[in-house]
Amino acid sequence: MFLKNLYRILLGHLVQTRELGVFVPLLLVMVITGFINPVFWSSANMYNVSRDISFLLIMSLGVTIVMLGGGIDISVAMVGTLAGCVSGYMMVAFDFPVILAIICGLSSGLLCGFINGFIAAWMGVPSIITTLGMMFVSMGVALVMSSGRPIFPFPDEYVFLGQGRLFEIPVPVLISLILWLIMYILIHKSKLGFWMAALGGNEEAARRAGLDVLKLKWLGYIIASFYSSVAGILLSARLGVAQALLGFGMELKAIVATIIGGTSLFGGVATIPGTLAGGAIMGMMTDVLVILHISTYWQNIFIGVLIIVAVSFDTYRRRIKFIPDFTKRLIQKDVFSEKPDLNLIYKGAGISVNNLFKKEISNEPLLKLKGITKYFGYVHALDNVDLDINQGEIMALVGDNGAGKSTLVKIASGSLDYDQGNIELRGNKIKFKGPRDANSNGISMLYQDLSLVEPRDVAANLFLGKEPTHWGWYVDRKRMIEGSQLMLEGLRMKIPSPKTTVQYLSGGQRQGVAIARAVTQGASLLILDEPTAALGVQETKQVLSLIEELKNIGCTILIISHNLHHVFSIADRITVLRGGKKVGTWLKKETKAEEIVSAITGADILS
Repeated sequence: MFLKNLYRILLGHLVQTRELGVFVPLLLVMVITGFINPVFWSSANMYNVSRDISFLLIMSLGVTIVMLGGGIDISVAMVGTLAGCVSGYMMVAFDFPVILAIICGLSSGLLCGFINGFIAAWMGVPSIITTLGMMFVSMGVALVMSSGRPIFPFPDEYVFLGQGRLFEIPVPVLISLILWLIMYILIHKSKLGFWMAALGGNEEAARRAGLDVLKLKWLGYIIASFYSSVAGILLSARLGVAQALLGFGMELKAIVATIIGGTSLFGGVATIPGTLAGGAIMGMMTDVLVILHISTYWQNIFIGVLIIVAVSFDTYRRRIKFIPDFTKRLIQKDVFSEKPDLNLIYKGAGISVNNLFKKEISNEPLLKLKGITKYFGYVHALDNVDLDINQGEIMALVGDNGAGKSTLVKIASGSLDYDQGNIELRGNKIKFKGPRDANSNGISMLYQDLSLVEPRDVAANLFLGKEPTHWGWYVDRKRMIEGSQLMLEGLRMKIPSPKTTVQYLSGGQRQGVAIARAVTQGASLLILDEPTAALGVQETKQVLSLIEELKNIGCTILIISHNLHHVFSIADRITVLRGGKKVGTWLKKETKAEEIVSAITGADILS
């Protein structure tokens, strides 16, 4: 039993600390190589190795941000080569100053990234096809520009970037470390990194959280091309010559370095320290083989083995069932008998309950859906549906599967467009451009599929799109953790820790996280699509109690449920949909469950 527990703990730490799986092999390779041949540890060899690693590291950093967002970029090597050729050509053919030539080279790379992002994001072409095409385009432009011949000689100032040193450190190494630090802050500390992770983990959830997924994808490819352009320029400066095929094959090494560094091939997870270690392993591979007197032909075999092992481990890491989180867990007592604490919930979200909702009840409906019609191809999902939701009430929307309930509420929340009809909010006609627009107008929704980013932890999901920050961009992670703990305590949901990755939670716990995020948006209209579907009896009581508490402070609620017992326990009015059409709306106190069931099943028509 002791050995079994020790195994689980060690394996858990290995899975949780993604960098550990690559730093250990890196150290082993360095120690063993140095033991066999001490020349490996000589200052001259370390100088050359570190300089050679820097080019691949910079390129790998660009690949990392694209893969974090769920894409892949196999054009980075040729884009970098093109940037080096453009810079060299401008200096040799037109005698451009070094600074201006570098700007031209970087601009060519940014243009490639701009085109990649436009085709992959806005046109929806798979990223592997888009970047494969760009790889050949960049290669072709570089060949045409150079006529297939080397471009040289370069000014000393340009060569210094690749061959010079500052403080006895190679200039490429210094530049790569600066770019590494920038990328570390960008991915692990900034809002952009959190949003890119959400994009790669669950694109639809990111969109429903109000993120501009198209711009995020676009920006990822632009950043990747910028990094690869810097690498290409430094490499041409290091060799003192620019060639059209100079970086050919480096894209595979960059991708492998990123994967073995801990970045998930499936998106949503990336680690910049791991990319550093992965780049070091791939960058020193040739040097290690030479020192160990092994034919460099073995290099491709090693790369293939590394790809298989890295992707297999990443796949295994996504499938494991135990929770790899051994940090201090959230301590919760048995609070099922207690009501949810809205003050605690909203305090965790950074929202004041006072004056959050309007206390006066208007005679006009808060939201009016008029003549809503929706087609999915030849399927008529909604047919001229009207729905009025009054301020401060709980409206229940019921019907059989396929009745159009979820489609209607997705339209009301801005997540789905409609073909005909119009929407009025507080008496004004409005057209939502997306979930973010609806949320800014006071509408929040809990989706039936929960829309959680499973590779991220509970805190990141609860604050998705609304991360607390310093200076407007630096994410306050401590505030997120503390706020998440307050939300979970206020909801009376038993979840191990805000740092627990969502994919390791049970269905009921995930439901609790999704409910917490929907409630804490501070919206005046809360739409709940099957909020108790995955919950047990006690948890269901907590959610129904929460809904009643929200109503008491003035929140308007639209709820979908198949459980008529729950509907009759909390709803003020009940609307029935059948076959995409509205059957009718009843006051709860003026109807019975039998009448609602008849309307749902069509028995009223038969009678």
